[in-house]
Amino acid sequence: QKKEVRLAMAHAVDWEAACEVAGGLTVEAAQSALASTVFGYEPQGIYEYDPELSKQLLAEAGYADGFEVTCIEEEIPVAVRMLETIQAYFAEVGITMNIEVVDTPTWQEA
Repeated sequence: QKKEVRLAMAHAVDWEAACEVAGGLTVEAAQSALASTVFGYEPQGIYEYDPELSKQLLAEAGYADGFEVTCIEEEIPVAVRMLETIQAYFAEVGITMNIEVVDTPTWQEA
């Protein structure tokens, strides 16, 4: 719920590199919260990869020692690879991300 935490998570990841690792040319870093096919889309750019800023923001938010979060993901290989890549980046700034891979109906229910 804290803006600093959301920004810390955004700056903890090299999004272009993560996309390349996860899916090569089939995955592109998001430029907006909206998909480019949605009316009103306007590219905002990609968050700069800055793990030191990420750590600073976490400390300001009261999470200097990091925190743990669980992500539930559908059994889609490229999505799981992306989460595993993000998981490694998060670990570098003290965020422990657990990944739970589930079937589609379970994911939809979650």
